[in-house]
Amino acid sequence: EIIKSNQFSDTYLYTIQAQLNAILNYAFKKNYISDNIVKRITNMGNSKASEMLIWELEEYNQFMKYAVQYPELYYPILLMYWSGIRLGEMMALKISSIDFVAGTLFVKQTYYRKRREDKYTTTKTDNSFRIIKLPQFVLEEMQEYVNS
Repeated sequence: EIIKSNQFSDTYLYTIQAQLNAILNYAFKKNYISDNIVKRITNMGNSKASEMLIWELEEYNQFMKYAVQYPELYYPILLMYWSGIRLGEMMALKISSIDFVAGTLFVKQTYYRKRREDKYTTTKTDNSFRIIKLPQFVLEEMQEYVNS
């Protein structure tokens, strides 16, 4: 109840419990622990995602004031916010995915991790395979990043 009183999403709670369960299952199989008590706990949250919430511009700007100190955070968030790409798509991008002349971002792959192995695959659906027109200021910021 204490965890649920905080404002964590149901899918986040479900994921945390699933990860803890996996860790304890591994420890049990290796005989590091004698029992996995997480198996007896009622599932927290829900594996189904609810409506996706998107930052308002003010929230984005507030976050980016902090993130500007960290290029490895700032530039991916900049691209994700202004293009609408997913995290896995962001992680699969290459600099060559940006056409600075045409002002577009080419999304054709996604990244995920399975069994401690990095995987790159084509996007989930044909509609996910797309070319996105980027705002000029995003192109300029990305060009500055590439040139630095």
